[in-house]
Amino acid sequence: MDLMLGWIGLLLAVPLIAVCAILVQLVDRGSAFYCQSREGYLGRPIRLWKLRTMYTNSEDHLQQHLR
Repeated sequence: MDLMLGWIGLLLAVPLIAVCAILVQLVDRGSAFYCQSREGYLGRPIRLWKLRTMYTNSEDHLQQHLR
């Protein structure tokens, strides 16, 4: 049951994730996704893919905003 509901949820979420990735690309060039390594079950590392929500040069943007 978990796998079936998980696959259905993933299929429903793919169009939303694709639209968000396109919007990220339009706002700031660079990869729309980034990967992080986290500790998983029994300490094994797992890789998580996430949508990027910050500018690629966020420090420069912050300094310009603070000026």
